[in-house]
Amino acid sequence: MADRDPQVEKLESLWVRCGQDGRLIQTILNAIEAMVVLLDPQGRIIDFNLASEAWSGLSSEAVAGSDFSRFGQDETQSEQIRACLAEAVQRGSSGPHETRMAGTGGVARLVAWSANALCDRDGRIVCLVATGQDVTSRRQSEKALRESERTLSTLLSNLPGMAYRCRNDRQWTMEYVSEGCQALTGYEQAALQDNREVSYAALVHPEDAEDVWRQVQEGVSREQPFRLTYRIRTAQGDEKWVYEQGRKVGDAADGAAILEGFIADVTDRIRGEQEYHRLEEQLFQVQKLEAIGELAGGVAHDFNNLLTGIIGYANLLKTGDCKCPETAEIADSIEGAARRAAHLTSQLLGFARRGKNQIVPVDLHSVVCEVVDLLGRTLDKNIEIQPMLQASPSTVIGDPGQMQQMVLNLAVNARDAMPDGGQLMFRTECVDLDEAYCRVHAEAAPGRYLCLSVMDTGIGIPRDILPRIFEPFFTTKEPSKGTGMGLSMVYGIVKNHGGSVQVYSELGHGSTFRVYLPVTARPSSDQAHALAPRVIRGRGRVLLIDDEPVVRQMAARMLVELGYDVLVAGDGVEALEIYRDSWSDIDVVLLDMIMPAMGGRECFKAMQQINPNVLALLSTGYGLNGAAQKILDEGVAGFVEKPYDLARLSQAVAAVLGRGT
Repeated sequence: MADRDPQVEKLESLWVRCGQDGRLIQTILNAIEAMVVLLDPQGRIIDFNLASEAWSGLSSEAVAGSDFSRFGQDETQSEQIRACLAEAVQRGSSGPHETRMAGTGGVARLVAWSANALCDRDGRIVCLVATGQDVTSRRQSEKALRESERTLSTLLSNLPGMAYRCRNDRQWTMEYVSEGCQALTGYEQAALQDNREVSYAALVHPEDAEDVWRQVQEGVSREQPFRLTYRIRTAQGDEKWVYEQGRKVGDAADGAAILEGFIADVTDRIRGEQEYHRLEEQLFQVQKLEAIGELAGGVAHDFNNLLTGIIGYANLLKTGDCKCPETAEIADSIEGAARRAAHLTSQLLGFARRGKNQIVPVDLHSVVCEVVDLLGRTLDKNIEIQPMLQASPSTVIGDPGQMQQMVLNLAVNARDAMPDGGQLMFRTECVDLDEAYCRVHAEAAPGRYLCLSVMDTGIGIPRDILPRIFEPFFTTKEPSKGTGMGLSMVYGIVKNHGGSVQVYSELGHGSTFRVYLPVTARPSSDQAHALAPRVIRGRGRVLLIDDEPVVRQMAARMLVELGYDVLVAGDGVEALEIYRDSWSDIDVVLLDMIMPAMGGRECFKAMQQINPNVLALLSTGYGLNGAAQKILDEGVAGFVEKPYDLARLSQAVAAVLGRGT
């Protein structure tokens, strides 16, 4: 026989002792909170207790004698009730069962009930006792809880991170971690829970561990949420940045605080921010160099105007009627000092990315070989030179002299970095710079380049100095040991030729400068050597235009010395008036580029309207930069860079007049 309900056994005992006193039994039944129904062996209702009446909305008298199975929601449920009662008759008990039964107003409710046989002293079944409890609300709550747990589990398993519950101890002992644990840490959930294989504390980057502990304890002590970003090391050895947010939710039995929170992988965001800040700093450096370049170019232009006057007057002193040797010697000294100053302004213009005098195909291998040959005769023997020239093609478009200056400056910089000797290497290769590279190096543009690497095994460059090495006049050398213009000239020359330069260095392990110049398939051409510094005299009328009085007066005297008639104008407006009245008598115009009121380009174009065949010689202290080249492309016949001397001016004027004949 099945196990019997102890309460029913007590009821049976009372039934026997009470001699089936109906009133006493009814009192006992009504005192029971659960629904109790007395049935005869055929399943007909004998009596209801008060709980049953309240549940069904029917009185005991109303249901007396009716079949208990009537309360089934449908025939299937009624059949289940009958089967269970039959089992109780046969075996002494049945259940518990959960059956949908019709409660108050016929509304279906879920009832958990059992049936037990109540026997007399002879063992005959006197009645069946059915006890029940409405579990509808409980089952609905359980279902809602399961659904909530399922939703939470789905949510946690799909979140890009790990939810956790842990003890506030030094090991961060995890009592629970979500499925995202493996994607985040590389460890399965079971490995982290209760520190079975590894503690979470062991994953926190050693450099961040104390800071993580401190920030969490601050949040716990203040009973506030804690939010922090730090690094972890995964099971695979990778380093990740994570963001954690959590708070104290209670205490364990032993008094340890319990923390709950969420940890997410933010590696991509952190690295993106780092890259953004790096590019921002790189852009700042580029803009700073641009600003310094503008300033340097303006200063160099003004100095060139002054030096033009100084060199010119020194020339005139030597070529005039004065036969005094002492005067000639003084003039030579003045001219020498002025030329040294002109070299400095040339360096400034190089940094300012101005002053490209020729634009021709240049074989960079030939330039490097010339520099290597020069260095081989001048470097200490303890410096080994290793050329590794592999680029094909090896031609770039630019100024041969500036290319040589750029390579030489890099070589000298490498030499100075190796006071105790070492290796100086030159390597060339053709490379393609893609969009990804250019996103990291803001000053570069996509395309095919010839890459020249100049490498040394010297002392290296400190990290804090690297951002400043291309600034003009910045040097770490002792006073009188350097001007600080060498690398700034490299930067200016490379940028002026549409390229970029990168430097990689580590203290004690040398430096590598990589120069990227646009490569061309055009063959290089040997350039004619500069004309010998001799004075060429001539005849004709020159219209001299310059807004600087010193330059204007000096150039006029030089032109007269050379045999020319000279008309003088202080700006473009005045010059245009003179040219409009006398253009047929003017053989050549010596034209300054930068002037107030009307610049050189506007003046020249206006003269072309008067005389399409006007011969003009452009003069500027900025060198052959983009603006000057544009005027040349529009028809200006020649170019002479300030500061010029008598010989260079004479050759430039003669060349333009020769072009017009």
